[in-house]
Amino acid sequence: MMRNNFPFPVWDANSDSPIEGTLFEIPSICQKAKRKNCRRFYKAVADKKGFHECPEGLSCYSTGDNQEDIVTAIRIEDTYNNSKIKNSGDYLPTLPKKLILSSLVRSKDQVKKRVHEIADTEEAEGFEDKQLVDFSLHEVRKFNRQIKRYSEEILSGLKSLPTQHIESKAQSIFAASSMISTRLNIYDFEVNPQIITSQAARSANIYKKFDKARRILSGYAKDKNVNLLPITGNSFQEIEIYQVFDFLPFVLIENAIKYSPEHQDVNLEFEGGTNELTIILSSIGPKNSKDELSNIIKKGKRGNHAKIIDESGGGYGLYFATLICDLHEINMIIESGETNLTFNGIEYATFTVTLRINK
Repeated sequence: MMRNNFPFPVWDANSDSPIEGTLFEIPSICQKAKRKNCRRFYKAVADKKGFHECPEGLSCYSTGDNQEDIVTAIRIEDTYNNSKIKNSGDYLPTLPKKLILSSLVRSKDQVKKRVHEIADTEEAEGFEDKQLVDFSLHEVRKFNRQIKRYSEEILSGLKSLPTQHIESKAQSIFAASSMISTRLNIYDFEVNPQIITSQAARSANIYKKFDKARRILSGYAKDKNVNLLPITGNSFQEIEIYQVFDFLPFVLIENAIKYSPEHQDVNLEFEGGTNELTIILSSIGPKNSKDELSNIIKKGKRGNHAKIIDESGGGYGLYFATLICDLHEINMIIESGETNLTFNGIEYATFTVTLRINK
């Protein structure tokens, strides 16, 4: 049986059983539970990120990555059934959601720190390249799983599903496929940048690039219950771009969707005339301090709240966005406002990315 170094119990899919944590044991209510019901439940929530109530009335948290274990067998605020567990006799303190999320981040950071220490002493050269390869493979596998799941849904319900539903799933497949392509292009940009710049630059309409990314990512926004609004304004301005530019609108809009709470708006605005263009992307995202704002454009760096919201991120998106802007002489300004709302113990604020382009 695997060893669990996390404070809380986790559900191990390989053994189909819960494993005690370093601080919390498996409660008796879990030991008496019907394992068949548990297996069915954890299989169902493995790819559904968020807090869930298990069949026995306890709480669990899934990262949405079915390759990772699910935190379980504890009582988390707002996600348990007290009538089912009140007579269990187990010590089950009610834990805040933020504690679970921040503990996950700290646990992963400790593992990364240990890996860095090993790399520094054994083979530091090329370690960052390996990190990028691992992250790129993780991203490709993630989107490939989405394509597989959506395809299975379409094929299994081809005769019964309404046309609108099939079109929506097909759009999600196209979005996932497009995101794989942009990931592979950006990997080429990092590993062998001269390949990108050795290709001939071409004239392109910037508005069309952002509108295409917005339309492709609309399916992703629907899946996340985020309102990706139509672009405000227009522009006919064209600039010389390299192929890697396509990643810029994708990563900026995708980040805005990924970190937004449900039912919030993502706004994209175009301003300017023939010789200058300002693009403003605003959304509700995790609050960043001034120090974090200057740090999150560096390779592998992310804000503290962003780490809690999405544990799988690698801290590459804004780093590559900065490189692409520099390559095309675009001025990118990142701002984080005051706290707008607090959700699951995490502070959110208006996050704005402004791009200024002079022809």
